[in-house]
Amino acid sequence: AAQWTVLRRLGPRTWTWIVASALGWAVGLTAVFAMLAVLPADASPGMTGVAGVIGGAVMAIAPALATGRVLGYLLGQASARRA
Repeated sequence: AAQWTVLRRLGPRTWTWIVASALGWAVGLTAVFAMLAVLPADASPGMTGVAGVIGGAVMAIAPALATGRVLGYLLGQASARRA
């Protein structure tokens, strides 16, 4: 949400950044917990590590995709207003 204070200068729909960020993180964090929750109690450290890496990758990618798409939209809108 702190980034919104800068992005709000781009136009009236910058609140979508906050929504996209929250949803992206919700998906990402859910992925990490889901990956670790499906592991059996006696999972090897290697298996746990692989699940953590996969979950962590999804945790990074989900908010990046969500906010990246919104940023592209916002920049396009700002550019259209200037033209």
